Amino acid sequence: SDNLTEKQISYLAQVTKASNRLGRLAEDLLRVTQIDQDRIQFKPRGIHLFPLLKKVVRDFKPKAAAKGVTLSLTSSQLRDTVRLDQERTEQIFANLIDNAIKYTEQGAIKVWLESTEDQQGLKSRLTVNIRDTGIGIGSRNVEEIFEKFHRAHRPEVSREQGAGLGLYIVKSFVEKQNGTITVKSRTGKGTHFAVSFPLEQARRSKQ
Repeated sequence: SDNLTEKQISYLAQVTKASNRLGRLAEDLLRVTQIDQDRIQFKPRGIHLFPLLKKVVRDFKPKAAAKGVTLSLTSSQLRDTVRLDQERTEQIFANLIDNAIKYTEQGAIKVWLESTEDQQGLKSRLTVNIRDTGIGIGSRNVEEIFEKFHRAHRPEVSREQGAGLGLYIVKSFVEKQNGTITVKSRTGKGTHFAVSFPLEQARRSKQ
């Protein structure tokens, strides 16, 4: 690009951006096909969620900072083990945090980990919370956001483009690992996703 004019460089940047978008779309379509045909392999092992979240948050901090948005992970002493596929689990939280950055123009995105107790007062699940101060999702769309090809944000509300496959993939990866995902949102107030997985010892005790 050394000998290109500014206008040519601008065109090249647009072409590169479009090419990357098509590449991501192709990857998402492939994943959806694999999910629907039950061909995605999961390799579960005992992992700690906090170091995994720390890595994902660190990877996305530059993107958040470029928009003037604060991305933070609350420190946690929880070191309980969950039995998950590390690569697929990283993809879950990378997608959710990336979405939060896309739809947050100002304010903050907070990520934190908490435990849930069962009726006996014993820790049984770990929950990852991701809350943003973005444009939010209308009440009519909240129930549909995990469907294939559904876009929660209208083009006139958000400039972000997508095929509406990311949250379908996220939900599938969560549920394939015995987890649950919930969302609460208000238009103009932000969105809160909560992803919960059973602790490894809790899972074993039930067997």
